[in-house]
Amino acid sequence: MKKRKKRLRSCLRATAGVATMLGLAAAMNAQAGAVTDVDGNVYQTMNINGVEWMIENLKVRHYQDGSAITYDPNPQTSSADDWRGYYKYPNGDPANAAAYGLLYSWGAAFDENGGVPVPKPICPDSSWAVPTLDDWRAIELLPAGFNPQYAGDCNATGYTQFLGQLRAWTATLVMPGTGAGAYYMLVDTAQPGAARQEQYRNVNTASIRCISRNAPGPGTQTVDLPTISGSLQASIRQVYKGALSDVGTLVVHAGTIANADYAFIGDSLDGIATVALLDSVTSATGDLPEGSFAGKDYLQTVTLPTNITSIGPRTFTGSSALTSVNLYSTQATIVGVSAFQNCTSLKYIGLPATLSILGVDAFNGCSMLDFIEIPANMTFIRLRAFAGCTALRYVAIADSTPPQVVSGAFPSGIPLYVPSGYVSTYSNWGGGRWSSITGIVDILGTLDVSIYSMYQDNSNSKGSSFPIGTNMSANLAKIRVLTKFGDLSAVPADMDSVWVSIFAIAASSATNPLSVSLFRLDPSKSWTEGSSNADGSPGTGVPATPNDATWIHNIFNTSTWNNPGADFSSPASATLTFTGDVAGGRYIVISGAGLRTDVANWASNPTSNNGWIAIGNETEISSNIVISSREARQAPLYRPRIRIFTPS
Repeated sequence: MKKRKKRLRSCLRATAGVATMLGLAAAMNAQAGAVTDVDGNVYQTMNINGVEWMIENLKVRHYQDGSAITYDPNPQTSSADDWRGYYKYPNGDPANAAAYGLLYSWGAAFDENGGVPVPKPICPDSSWAVPTLDDWRAIELLPAGFNPQYAGDCNATGYTQFLGQLRAWTATLVMPGTGAGAYYMLVDTAQPGAARQEQYRNVNTASIRCISRNAPGPGTQTVDLPTISGSLQASIRQVYKGALSDVGTLVVHAGTIANADYAFIGDSLDGIATVALLDSVTSATGDLPEGSFAGKDYLQTVTLPTNITSIGPRTFTGSSALTSVNLYSTQATIVGVSAFQNCTSLKYIGLPATLSILGVDAFNGCSMLDFIEIPANMTFIRLRAFAGCTALRYVAIADSTPPQVVSGAFPSGIPLYVPSGYVSTYSNWGGGRWSSITGIVDILGTLDVSIYSMYQDNSNSKGSSFPIGTNMSANLAKIRVLTKFGDLSAVPADMDSVWVSIFAIAASSATNPLSVSLFRLDPSKSWTEGSSNADGSPGTGVPATPNDATWIHNIFNTSTWNNPGADFSSPASATLTFTGDVAGGRYIVISGAGLRTDVANWASNPTSNNGWIAIGNETEISSNIVISSREARQAPLYRPRIRIFTPS
C-alpha cells in the first residue's frame, strides 16, 4: 500500500509574486522511470528522495475517466471565469505540445470547495498527483535531468519562453476560499539548483508536472461527501474504495457527525491533513470527543461544526503540523485538559465568545503561539494552560472582571493588556508575572473598500481580503484601501498611543522592504460601501455597485473625488516599513503620534471622521501586501482594528 505525502493546500496572482528560494539539499536517489497517461503519452520520471517526479510537462487532453479537458486558445479573465478548467498550446501552436507539453489553467487540475483544493483526475492515474509547495520544498536541490521545458503563459503578456524556465502549477492556493489564485514554482537555469514560489490568477495557464509519493506521509486522495448517510465510514466507502491511509482531505457538506465518526477519523485516517466539516454539518452531542484528532502527524487544518459546545480532553494533543482550527466559529464553553498540548505549529487561535473554562495544559507546549486574546466570558484558566508557549508576545483579556487563574498558567515576562481603567484590578492577576499591565480599547473597522487606478470604475467592498500596492500589470496599476473605524465615543481622554492592527495574508515585492502608509482622508468627502465583492479577483476588483467608492468616485455613481485616487492629507499619519515574508499570516502593526492625533480629533468631532487611506509601494510592479478585510470570517483578531493604549 502506498502512503502519500503532503496535502493539497492553497493561493493568488491577481496581485503577487512572493519569491522563496529553496535551500541546500539532502542526497538524492535519481532513478529513471516512466509513466503513461490515458491518451498514451509516455513521460520520463525521476525518483527524488522517495518521490517519483515527471521530468516532462503534462500533455494529456482527457481525464482518467476519458472525459475531455476543454481547449480554449483565448481564455477570459473575469472573476467568474477563474475556476474554469481548460488547456491551450504553447505559443498557440499545436506542434509545440509534443516537445513542451500543454498549458493548463489551475481549474483544469482542481476544483475549489470552501477553501479546499479538490483534485481532478488529470495526472496519469490515481497514484499520481499535482505537487504542493511542500513537495517542491522537500526537493531542496534540483537534480541534473530535471529540465525546464517551457516557462508557462500569462494571458496579459503572452509570455512564450521555451527553454531555460519552467512555470508549473502547485496544488496550493494563495488565499483559500477567495478564488484569488494559486502558487506556481518557477525553475530557472539562470539560478541552478533552485526553484522559487510565485503566484498566478487561476485563469492564467502554466505547465503541470505530476508526482507519485512512495514515502509515508499525508494522503493525496480527496473524499468530498455531499452528506453523511449512516456512519461516516460507510459514507466514505460509497465514494472511495482505496486505502483509508491515503485520504488526505475530507470534506463533508451536510449530515450529523456522531462520536463513533470522530473515533473513526482518529483511528483510521492516518494520512489526513485537512478535515472540513462545513456549516451544514452538525455534531450529535455538541461535544468534540476526547482524542478525536490527537497524534495526527500530518493534520494541518480542521473546520468544526458550528454547534460544537465543548472541546474534549486531549482532542488535538501532539498534532504537530496543526496550523488552523476554526474554534472561534463554534459555541464551545470549555477547552479540556491538554486539548491542544504540543501542537507546535499552531500560531494563532481565535477563542469563541462563549468560552468559560480553559483546562489544565490546554495549550501547553504550543511553542509557536503568537498571542492570546481571552474573551469576556472566561471564568477559569487552569494550571499550565499556556505553559511552554515560548513565542507569546502578549496576552489580552476583554473582561473588566478577572477570571480565576492559577499561578503558572502563563509564561512570565510578557505584557498583559486589560480593559481601559482596570489596570489596578489586574495588578496581581496570574501571580503578577507580567512585564507590564496596560489598559486598552479595541475598535473594529466599520467600512473598508479597495480602489484601482487601472480599473477606475471597479471596487471591492465586501471581499474578504484586499491588496495594498500594485498588481502584476506592467503599467503600475495601483491598489489602495480606504478604511474607517466608526464609533469612537469609547476613546479614553488619557490615551497614550494608538495602533492600527492588520493581518497580512500574502506579500509580494521585487525588493524588500515593503511599506504601508496611512493618510487621513478629507473630512469633507465622505465615502461609502456598496455590494461589490472581488474575492475572485482582488487585484483588479469588479464593476462598482451603487454607493461603492472607486478611484474616481467617493460615492458611485453620485459624487467624485477632487483628485482621482481619493482626497487625503499629507504627510502620512504613520508609516510601517517591514521585511520578511508573511507565510502562514503575519500581524502588521502601524503606530505613530499622527494616529493618536487623528483618533483624538475624530473622537471630539465625529463628523470629521472619514478614516484613512492605506497606500503601499507604488513604484514597482507586483509590490503589495494582501490583508484581511472586516468581512473576514475568522475571529476579530484577523480583522482591521484600532487598539488604543491607556495608562490605567
